Amino acid sequence: MGKLKRIGRQSLSVLSKLFVRVNLLGKLLEVFHQEYSVSKIIHTQQKVYKKLEAVFYDSEVKYGHFQGMKYPELEGVGSELFPKLLGCYELELNDWLDRIQTNEYDKIINIGCAEGYYAVGLGRMFPNSTIYAYDLAERARVLCKEMGAKNGIGDRLQVFSKCTANTLNKLDFGKRSLIVCDCEGFEIELFKKNVMENIANCDVLIELHDFINPAISDTMLPLFEATHNLEIYRSMDDDLKMILLSEKYQELKFLTAYEKKIALGELRPTTMEWAYLTPKKAISKKAPLRMEVAV
Repeated sequence: MGKLKRIGRQSLSVLSKLFVRVNLLGKLLEVFHQEYSVSKIIHTQQKVYKKLEAVFYDSEVKYGHFQGMKYPELEGVGSELFPKLLGCYELELNDWLDRIQTNEYDKIINIGCAEGYYAVGLGRMFPNSTIYAYDLAERARVLCKEMGAKNGIGDRLQVFSKCTANTLNKLDFGKRSLIVCDCEGFEIELFKKNVMENIANCDVLIELHDFINPAISDTMLPLFEATHNLEIYRSMDDDLKMILLSEKYQELKFLTAYEKKIALGELRPTTMEWAYLTPKKAISKKAPLRMEVAV
């Protein structure tokens, strides 16, 4: 009986060692696969960039709501450039842009403005609004100012570094203003309870970064319940975007299928959600709407 026990223990020991080795091998293969994928993307991005330089020689947005907007140079900050120049960047928000374009806003606040895609794009869309753009990156602020000047809104565009809850508390939002926020998880620090009264008359669009901090939505969104109605927009992954858009743009026809995917892709770490919050005209307990993607 003792001998059988020893054999059993030896068998378990061998199996456990084999399991550990297989598991480690699997992890190594996963790491190598990820590194290969990243290397392939970077290599393809470089090829695509060279091919598309001639197409976007004028650094101008070709289609979409911001068609005709000119970039100061072929450079973006913090996100992919060519979807912006094509006009399909964050196409999931097309419905939102359709809905707001007839509104009137005293101020437009863009928190996390990057090179100015939304700050300047919305500035062109709303010629009577004053634009406040915020970004921690110095290069982003430089490009945003240059883009504002190049598109004729420099006199209405003010560019700053950091926006805090105190900043939102001190701003005079007039009769109605718009806040567009994409600040990589800092939104949970911005939209505090003591801010809600001052932004009660604002339309607010917030890109939610729950993959950075899973507590963001559950902590922040309930603070808007008394003053705003909530709708959620969801992003699509790059594979679906490729399926929907690969044949849409003549500018990409000379690219391979994989090159098109890279040109169209936004390379997000995961699918995202945006919270669109509009001031309540009457208290309502309706559940949040889930919006369909408009292409």
